[in-house]
Amino acid sequence: MTHRKIAKVAFLSAAVAAVGGTLAARWTSPERTSQATVPILHVPAAKLTFGELWETNRFDWTIPIENLSSSTVTISRVQSSCNCLIVAPDRFSIEPGQYHEVRLAIDLRAKLSAPAAARSAFSVTVEFIFTNDPGPTPVEKVERFTVTGQVKRALLPPQAVYVGTHSELAKTFKPVAFTVDSLVRLASLKASPSRVDLRVAELGPDGSGKRYNFELALASTPSKGPIEGWVSLDGITEDGALVPTTRVWVHGRSSPISRPSRASWSQEAGPPAARMKLRSHCTRWSATPFRSRA
Repeated sequence: MTHRKIAKVAFLSAAVAAVGGTLAARWTSPERTSQATVPILHVPAAKLTFGELWETNRFDWTIPIENLSSSTVTISRVQSSCNCLIVAPDRFSIEPGQYHEVRLAIDLRAKLSAPAAARSAFSVTVEFIFTNDPGPTPVEKVERFTVTGQVKRALLPPQAVYVGTHSELAKTFKPVAFTVDSLVRLASLKASPSRVDLRVAELGPDGSGKRYNFELALASTPSKGPIEGWVSLDGITEDGALVPTTRVWVHGRSSPISRPSRASWSQEAGPPAARMKLRSHCTRWSATPFRSRA
């Protein structure tokens, strides 16, 4: 191989190595990563667990977020691992060494285990996307915190109770039976309807003490249209704890009776009863001769 070819190969090898080193440096540069290598945000461990709570569709919890860095942290958005969480505020700034309180509204019923259990583990991860670079091209970073706890569940009611379709002239209504299962032993369970024309009969628990039977019926004729409401279930456990109110949706319909239209009456001078009266009246008059008073 000539000296010229050797020099050419050496030049190409050096160029390739330089380009590869530049690309590798850009790929592994810490400024390019989105995950903060050193914690910048901090939440006390005690605020990341709420302990044991009864199920509810809204539980309010506050977590303080501290800025551990020496520059201002600007949080641009907040994301979560499920749609059971609402975060406010979702945009704010934290000065160095300071903290900011974030309010969490959590639906504890959204992730209950199936099959149903008296206690279920709950967890939701909150993700904060932020920058803390004072330079002209700040890089977004991400830090995540997981809030955990135990959710207690007491009642397993039906999702809805259908009371049927009724005529607006109906006077009596057949009751509809439904059952409510309890995952814990209760001292009492009360059912309260939301409508004055609904009546609930409490038949009490069965032999197991964990299944309660009820009968639901209309007490009066509702106005025509949809029948909508709910039954509120309020229980007390054997150790005196109040069970959060659970609602059972109630629906049905009241239909108007079918009557002949006025247009069909006018074709024969009114409804059947009126036609018979009119015909008999005309016959009686036509059989009596007209007499003049003169």
